[in-house]
Amino acid sequence: SNRLRKNQRVSVNIIVSLLNKSQPASENSKTAGRLVDLSLGGSLIEAYKTGGYAGDLVECTFKINMDGGEALFVIPGVLRAVTNTVQADGRKLFRHGVQFNEIAFQDKIILQSYIFQALTGEKLDDL
Repeated sequence: SNRLRKNQRVSVNIIVSLLNKSQPASENSKTAGRLVDLSLGGSLIEAYKTGGYAGDLVECTFKINMDGGEALFVIPGVLRAVTNTVQADGRKLFRHGVQFNEIAFQDKIILQSYIFQALTGEKLDDL
C-alpha cells in the first residue's frame, strides 16, 4: 500500500542548521547539513553528524532565495526519524526526518510560494 503525505514535498539542496533543543549541552546540539526535501509539514535533512534521536525537539534554520530576495526561516520541529548509511568513501551520512511545528503565518506564505515555484516552475505573480 502507498502511504500518502498531507503535504507535497519538493526536492531541494539548501544549507541548514539543526539545533537540538532537547540536548542543549551535548555534542549533538548543533548540526550543519543539507535540506534534501521540503514541505510545509517538514523536511529531510542529511548531515555527516547526527542531530539527535527520534522524539527530540529541534529548530531548523535555513535561507531560501527567490526572485524577490532572501527569506530566513527558523522553524521549530520534532525529529521523527534518524537513520544512517555508510557512503562509498566510508563516511556515515545521517538522514533526519523533521516534522515542523507551528510556522508563522508570513513564513508559511513565503514557503508555500517557494514550494509552488519548485513544483510548477511558475511564480504566483505569473498566474
